[in-house]
Amino acid sequence: MAPLLKVAVIGAGISGLTTAHALKGEGHQVVVYEKSDQLGGTWAYNPQVESDPLGLDPNRDIVHSSLYHSLCTNLPRQLMGLLDYPFASRKYDDSRTFPHHKEVLEFLNEFAGDFGLLELIRFNTEVVRVEQVDLRSDQWIVGSKTNKLTSDEIFDAVVVCIGHHTQPRLADIPASMQIDHVDGNGEVTFGEGVSSDRLRGRRDLRMSALPDENGGQLEKNIRMVNDRPVIFIEKIIRATVFFFGASPR
Repeated sequence: MAPLLKVAVIGAGISGLTTAHALKGEGHQVVVYEKSDQLGGTWAYNPQVESDPLGLDPNRDIVHSSLYHSLCTNLPRQLMGLLDYPFASRKYDDSRTFPHHKEVLEFLNEFAGDFGLLELIRFNTEVVRVEQVDLRSDQWIVGSKTNKLTSDEIFDAVVVCIGHHTQPRLADIPASMQIDHVDGNGEVTFGEGVSSDRLRGRRDLRMSALPDENGGQLEKNIRMVNDRPVIFIEKIIRATVFFFGASPR
């Protein structure tokens, strides 16, 4: 029988929660670090927008979630669940095939509650460093910060589940497709910056996104508040979503 371990899981999004669930099921001692005040990771919607929409300023106030308000999943609810906790059988008010992000967050909260994961999570606790105890040891020091108070704790293993959607991936946009910001009001934004109020009345809207489920959903949302044509920019990096909204000259 393998020895039981003390394991640190960094992040209480869907990856961190499922990891904690699996480790707990094997009898390991689990501590989940979550720097925000709620679980859900990228599914925890935040209406705030970063001061630097492109994420280039290292000193910006980071908004972890990259959701926009009207986002729905690009997978049907039958595929959104877990092996021992199916999504499709849950009872929600929304009967659409592709669930709204609020429903996904509710699902994750129910999953954490039903499997006793909430008591494992240290909310408002940010991990600031992880390092090996010494070269001859298999243990790790996890340094964390809670309300400006720092602490170190030793673990047998560390699992990093912090996701990759906080930092935008910039598309290589050809010069011929770039917008001439004559009036200085042109704007580039990413993820959480997409909202009806910001896009209403804008002209020359260009979107760097694949014209698939995500791109089509975004275009549909734009057309609800703006009847201007949307131009899809080709040769982009998958999972990169930008909007260019130049005001009328």
